Amino acid sequence: MASIIRLSQIQSADGNVAVNFNTANNGVEFTGGFIPSSLVIPVWSGENNRPTGVSVGHMGYNSSDIQLEIYFGVDPDDGSAIWGTTSGRVTGGIDVSDIDNITSDGSPQAVSYIANPNGTSTFLSYITQWGINQNSSNSNNSDWQGGFSGRIPMLANPVANNNYFTSAGGVKFISGDGSSDGGDWCVIDFGPDYNYDFDGYYQDNTRGRFFGGENTSSGGGALGMRTGKLWGFNDADGWVKLYELPLGDRQGTWSHRNSNWWSSGGSVNNGNGKRSAYDNLSVSYFGWSVQ
Repeated sequence: MASIIRLSQIQSADGNVAVNFNTANNGVEFTGGFIPSSLVIPVWSGENNRPTGVSVGHMGYNSSDIQLEIYFGVDPDDGSAIWGTTSGRVTGGIDVSDIDNITSDGSPQAVSYIANPNGTSTFLSYITQWGINQNSSNSNNSDWQGGFSGRIPMLANPVANNNYFTSAGGVKFISGDGSSDGGDWCVIDFGPDYNYDFDGYYQDNTRGRFFGGENTSSGGGALGMRTGKLWGFNDADGWVKLYELPLGDRQGTWSHRNSNWWSSGGSVNNGNGKRSAYDNLSVSYFGWSVQ
């Protein structure tokens, strides 16, 4: 015959109620809360650090990939562990994939974005970390050749009516033209390595893919694009415009020589130019649109 234990409470040695069994609804009440004060799921960093020997349904948070992961079991074909993951950033606010603020601002033909390589920062803080400014000279050393950031693959391309952002495999921040040509460089480069002349190729369909160009052209007008926009994302605000500039014409006002790329102030509320959020808003993703 099976033994039965009937309890209404579990108390500590001091007589304080720790667990209360509610007979009205068959619920279990943790009257003192949890220690720690919130229920915490396991945390690991990266796919290689996932736990082994766990049961199906085990769940945890991958801190480096910023996603929840659930163990589904073993693949019968190759014996590997199967983990299901959430899509996109795990957040209690706006999801990074919600690009309504971008698509409602004109008619973008291409939209791409990356995670902020520094985690969270203002764009001004990110772009000035290498000590470059409007007076810097392209010496064609390895930093200028490969971009001070190196080439960063796009994380997502939710609008791709053309390949303005994707033809060269990603984006480079502060990129020289591939020769020792002091002023021939741009702030943000989506085009191929070794442009050789940002001003000269300002409308070239292959090389004319850049923001904040050399001198006489603010941005590259490849594929007939005439307006470029820089965006930043955080969980609370969603996508916020940081900068707008003309592409594919001989307006050099917003080339890399404009000091507003490199110092605070000088923002505008509409039209071409920098928005105040460029200086002040901490963001976890950078994005771009062209039209």
